[in-house]
Amino acid sequence: MSFADIKRALFVGLLFWLSTPTFAVDCPATTDEILAAQEQAIADGDFLRSRVLTNCRPQSIHEKALAEQVDLYVPDTTTRRLDGETENTDQGVAVLLANTFELLEGKGVALFSDVILLLEVIAVFVFLWTSINRYNRRLVATLGSHFTEGEVSRVDFVHAGESRYFLGSFGYAVRGIDYYGGFNVSGFSEYGFLMSTDGILEKLRKKYPAGYKVRVFYYKDDPTEHWLHKAPTKWAIFWKAVIKPLIVLVIVLVPLEFVDLLMTLSSKG
Repeated sequence: MSFADIKRALFVGLLFWLSTPTFAVDCPATTDEILAAQEQAIADGDFLRSRVLTNCRPQSIHEKALAEQVDLYVPDTTTRRLDGETENTDQGVAVLLANTFELLEGKGVALFSDVILLLEVIAVFVFLWTSINRYNRRLVATLGSHFTEGEVSRVDFVHAGESRYFLGSFGYAVRGIDYYGGFNVSGFSEYGFLMSTDGILEKLRKKYPAGYKVRVFYYKDDPTEHWLHKAPTKWAIFWKAVIKPLIVLVIVLVPLEFVDLLMTLSSKG
């Protein structure tokens, strides 16, 4: 047999394989019947029939209606089975919720309180670890080795609610990036309350004119944390390191304590 004959035989075999799904096979009417026929074909070793059955589709609504009219339609049990599974699932969810509510009563409340206590202990531990880490990294700022020169831009009188004070604004640059800050100016304590606010503000603007130089010490990893005139003390470093983790800790603990209180009151009620 020549090479051309071999190619011709392979081509004919390929055409035969591709054309097999078109062979006449009675397709079952429902999904269950199609799957059962495929399983039977595989069990009988008739893989060709099994492959043809994969091209079968269940009857449409109109086809089912027509089949019912001629008494040839066999009801599809797939929908009923799915409905039953859905009903069983709903019952399982209801049982789960009932068990959960039962757990939250009596001993369940104590267990829930223990879980909240554990979360609070973890939150406090994370707070302490984060604060100590932040403090140790900022401690080098007390040496005063990182500083730059800033300039006052203006002095204003701030009246926010019951608070009244004079605020000086300044800017500084670190590694080519501009930063801005502010500092309280002792106006009333220096000039007294007998002088008008405009008079004190005028004197302060003369004392701190635009372009007035100030020395700014900063934390090298975050220049937004800064101190004026002199290097920060360890106490100042402590507050810079603790304030943000402390706020997060309060945000976490307050809701947990509130939920614990509600659970305790509900158990007593």
